[in-house]
Amino acid sequence: MRLLSLYCTLTILIISCSTTKVVNTENNDLEKFRLFAINYNPKYDENEREKIFDLIKLPQIDSNLRRSIIISCQEYSKQSLEYLTLVLLKHYNYHFECCKQSYNLAIKLKITEQETLIPYYFIKISKIYPQQDFYEFVSSSIGYDFVCDNKYLLKNKDIKHIYTKIKYNLKIYGKETP
Repeated sequence: MRLLSLYCTLTILIISCSTTKVVNTENNDLEKFRLFAINYNPKYDENEREKIFDLIKLPQIDSNLRRSIIISCQEYSKQSLEYLTLVLLKHYNYHFECCKQSYNLAIKLKITEQETLIPYYFIKISKIYPQQDFYEFVSSSIGYDFVCDNKYLLKNKDIKHIYTKIKYNLKIYGKETP
């Protein structure tokens, strides 16, 4: 009888741990995406100026992170929108620090999940543009422009920090929009 009771207790404990692990796996994808967005830090190096066209592209994303970003965007769109915005703000800030302008994020006039994951889900979740197959030009300032129209995003301290930095740089170079 005691052995049966111990067996039942162990079985319940194992099932509880298994269930908890599944929940953590789902949140793990969002956490991976969050950490990527926070740690993404493109830096301009004057010595790499000859590789400027490679430097203006969004970062390559490995398959595991890509999977986590896709799952996060599909299941946690509100939080994912903040992380997408943060990455795009950082990328635009980098473009501005490097070259004092924005660049086109569309590759071959397309924004696709395969080639341009971050802008693809940003457009899909934010609805800043109608979702389509063809984009003539998608400015790297898209995240900044979105925050300008959606100030609630400034509650996120990371977004606020980069946004403020961009706004300051735009003002210094006389490119600030009203």
